[in-house]
Amino acid sequence: MAEYFNKIAGRYDDWYRTKTGRYVNRVEKWLVFSMLLTKSGKALDLGCGTGNYTLELKKRGFDVIGLDASEEMLKIARSKGLNCIKGDAYSLPFPDGSFGLVLSVTMFEFIHKPGRVIAEIHRILKPGGEVYRHHEREKRVVLLQAPEEPLRRDGLPLRPFLHSRRAGNSPEKRWF
Repeated sequence: MAEYFNKIAGRYDDWYRTKTGRYVNRVEKWLVFSMLLTKSGKALDLGCGTGNYTLELKKRGFDVIGLDASEEMLKIARSKGLNCIKGDAYSLPFPDGSFGLVLSVTMFEFIHKPGRVIAEIHRILKPGGEVYRHHEREKRVVLLQAPEEPLRRDGLPLRPFLHSRRAGNSPEKRWF
């Protein structure tokens, strides 16, 4: 998948400069940032691409790192003054409990083993931290809050907390 994004990196941000792109970008960012409980601290933009959300997190005062598999997308993100590294979502290069927020907008569509990525996200998330995941094809955004309670043997939470908002529906809030 990185090869595809390497090929289109030079024109990826062009869409954000169209009338529709500017509108969608504004509405999506409003939705993302209206849901977050975390307002500052260390954040990871997982699948950062050209750094659209990495830049927004930085503007909002987060100490943010972007991670992506596409070196060409990362070159564009770095040209915006962002701290971004090349990496693999299946094996995140960070110590346990490194981040209070992990944001992943439009990356999970390209992941073949989402359970492995979720386990990695959970590993690098601080207790009580948040995960925001947006999946374009599902028209769903999910906000998970890491529990401060004990984990199962496989490292997953006993009862993850979920906020979910589908397009056109009101937010849900429930325990699994």
